[in-house]
Amino acid sequence: MLIKFEASDEDVALMKTFTGQSVGSKAFHRAALDALDLAKQLREARSQLADARRTIAVQKQTLEAARSAAAMLLEKVGQGDLLD
Repeated sequence: MLIKFEASDEDVALMKTFTGQSVGSKAFHRAALDALDLAKQLREARSQLADARRTIAVQKQTLEAARSAAAMLLEKVGQGDLLD
C-alpha cells in the first residue's frame, strides 16, 4: 500500500538518524512499527504499575492491621510503653 504525506527535510533527517535507515520512507515505516510496539509496552507497563499499586495498598493495610493488633496485645499484657 502506498501512503503519501509531506514531511520537512528536518523531520526526515531526524527519522533517518533515529531509526538508522538511509531512506526517508523506510525510516518513517520503521518509526511507525516501533510506535506500535512501544504503545503495547506502555500498556503492559501501566497494567503492571496498577497491579503493583494494588499490592502495595493491600500490604499497607496488612501492616497497619498488624501494628494495631500488636498495640492492642501489648496493652492487654500491660506493656504499652514498648511501642513508644
